Amino acid sequence: MLLILFSFSFSDTFVILFAGSNEFYNYRHQADISTFYTQIFLKSGINPKNIITFAYDDISTSSENPYSGQIFHSLEHKNIYQGSSTINYFGNQVTADNFYSVIQNIPSTASDYLLIYYDNHGGAGTLGVPENCGDYIYADSLGQALLNASSLNKWNKCLFGIEACDSGSIPPSWSSVQNILTITASGPDESSYACTYDSSLDTYLSNEFTNYWLSFLFQNPSGTVQDLWKYISSYMHQSTPQIFGDESILSLPISSFFGTLSSVTNERLINNGEKVDTMKSSHVTYFTLDNLIEKHQSIDVQRKALRTKLLLQLQKKKFKHTLKELIKEADIKNYYFHLKNKDAPVTSDYFDCVRYFTKKYGVVHGDFLPKFRIIKSLASRVAVKYIKEAIDKVIS
Repeated sequence: MLLILFSFSFSDTFVILFAGSNEFYNYRHQADISTFYTQIFLKSGINPKNIITFAYDDISTSSENPYSGQIFHSLEHKNIYQGSSTINYFGNQVTADNFYSVIQNIPSTASDYLLIYYDNHGGAGTLGVPENCGDYIYADSLGQALLNASSLNKWNKCLFGIEACDSGSIPPSWSSVQNILTITASGPDESSYACTYDSSLDTYLSNEFTNYWLSFLFQNPSGTVQDLWKYISSYMHQSTPQIFGDESILSLPISSFFGTLSSVTNERLINNGEKVDTMKSSHVTYFTLDNLIEKHQSIDVQRKALRTKLLLQLQKKKFKHTLKELIKEADIKNYYFHLKNKDAPVTSDYFDCVRYFTKKYGVVHGDFLPKFRIIKSLASRVAVKYIKEAIDKVIS
């Protein structure tokens, strides 16, 4: 009897979605992630057990939200809120350490495809987490988590999208990790942009990069990752998307990472292929707070918005003053150079210094993260020892 053995190779898709902010003025980050969950992955055949979501989950029930229990991603106001029961990590669980842990322990195999999508604020080599959720996501620590996951055979191929300011400074920290392609919203020293202002909510519903990423998925269910990249690159007109890593992934069908998209309807959930209204991400917070102060019907919401604005203004003033004093202590002869320099590399010395600064000063608001370029500049010219001594003098 002749026994013929057939070997079948089965692959599955796993997803990690990370909305890294809280507070109503950051509405767009959780709206983006919830749209991925409800309008892409749940409709494309991805097993919900394979989708891990990080979201603070405060927007739908926020006192500022006139549509309680709902989240929108377009001006058509279709509710895309995924619901609390589908969010794996919420509130103060949305931390850097939990993100690293999930990446390293996700129950995927060497045959599977992994999609990671991060959406929030960023700075040089840093990605934010919600307020009061601990330290930042540092690119070198994230790179180590990805390296560990790769050594544990957690994917066949991995696609990583990063929506954040300065996001092009992040992926070089995992350049040695195999079989991963990263696409970022902006260059290493460049703002990302919010998009789709909703006057009834007094804030922005999405981000330019994510809007066009989703727009492509809705319109091109049989496309490739290369098609996705070309689409994003051609439509974005504010920041400059970047691509890093294993470019063989470009030839793969997007269904490898997003499931069977032919079942996803091309509804008006986003501005499909259209030029969108945009605003620099760091400007959205004050813009939203001003709108709430001037327009919201609730006096309590108006008062809260004013308190928040005044507090953020004080925090920003203190942070900028501290950085200027740090330059004076560490390298005063190059004071104006460090204030303006955006071209310094992200190095291990920089990570050493920014961690030390954060330990002494505390975690800053997400909008302020791009200012870490000053520490990056110092680390490119001054020994770590002297920068730390300067930090000790400036932050008592």
